[in-house]
Amino acid sequence: MQNDGTINGVVVIADSSKVTGDGTITGGIVKPGQTYTITATAGPNGSIDPKGEVTATVLENKIFTIKANEGYVIEDVKVDGESVGAVSSYTLTVTKAHTIHATFKPEQSQPEPEPEQPSAPDSSFTEPSYYPDYDEDAPAEEEQPEEEEAPLYMVTCRTLNVRTGPGTSFDKIGTLSR
Repeated sequence: MQNDGTINGVVVIADSSKVTGDGTITGGIVKPGQTYTITATAGPNGSIDPKGEVTATVLENKIFTIKANEGYVIEDVKVDGESVGAVSSYTLTVTKAHTIHATFKPEQSQPEPEPEQPSAPDSSFTEPSYYPDYDEDAPAEEEQPEEEEAPLYMVTCRTLNVRTGPGTSFDKIGTLSR
């Protein structure tokens, strides 16, 4: 075709078309009514409509509908190997033979939130490992000779350290909580 102002038929400028300095266009020229084949496929767990080998006339718009089966979502749609995203419908303007392929993936359920763990009122609290009043398997305590009666004191702290003797210089052997 020469650029003399006259165009007979349909002209499609494709990727392979070239325009020279004198206005000559090579490649990408098609005749009215020319047809191409579109190959439409879908992976497992979904469908594409229309599917298979679809014939279309040049410059015709072909609409493809993509649907996922229950429990699945559209993962991606590729036209001529290039992703167009997870679309449920795609309109293809026919300029050459094309391929369209849809893939699907399992639907992601929202994870259930973790139940909140109650926080300890005081981080210095240590849970005792032995409860003599409730633990039936606890070793029997040896009988101790009676001691002189010591004065009683009221302690108001959350946790009381039990030591081998009176004072903080003695070894700690346990704790008592309120």
